[in-house]
Amino acid sequence: MAASATSKSARSASLTPCTAKHRAQAKPARHDVNAVMLGCDGAGRKTILSTWRGSGKVEGPPPHNHGFHAHKVKGGGGALFFPTGMNSPKELRSNIRALCGKVSHVIFVVDSAGGYEVLGSSGRMLIGVLQEPHLRDAKVLLVANKQDFAGALAGADVLRKMELRGVVQKIEVVEVSGQTGFGLNRLFKSVFPKAYEAARAVSRSRRRRHSVASRSVPETPAAD
Repeated sequence: MAASATSKSARSASLTPCTAKHRAQAKPARHDVNAVMLGCDGAGRKTILSTWRGSGKVEGPPPHNHGFHAHKVKGGGGALFFPTGMNSPKELRSNIRALCGKVSHVIFVVDSAGGYEVLGSSGRMLIGVLQEPHLRDAKVLLVANKQDFAGALAGADVLRKMELRGVVQKIEVVEVSGQTGFGLNRLFKSVFPKAYEAARAVSRSRRRRHSVASRSVPETPAAD
């Protein structure tokens, strides 16, 4: 019994900053969309997350060097889980299983200008993570990032060179540039359509209010 308790305590401590103390907050309700964003170091995940945070699409602190971070998606419920400092598929599977509830989407970011070695290691990581039974029904979005870089491969070529043999999940390829913002709205809409439409409604409402306010300002008479 003592050994079992020790093992459970060690596993909970490894789930920083989402420790057992925060699990009730980290697990969204069943109707929410749960997505996890993965990728090898240097793929550009933090840039994409920073853009979404800056535009108000998601809420949460910047990710630390090591941990499993939960970001609230505004306007439609759900959560975006963002592990950092974890490159082992086994460690990622363990954390996803313990913290994420039912995962509807896996967002896997790839450096499309990184060359054959980078694509190979990315493919091996994704294959390893998708072996988790918890993710069998998840939709996989393969994000071919850095499309603005010289030598960046098209999304279809990225998918082919990653050699994702044996993967049973449906994969959709999305080409983006985290630096320029190209494709990021389409990616967000694919994962969080309810939140995307809510954000658009807020934007339209603000534009209408601004337009009404502009028309209501009296014109200043011209000086003689």
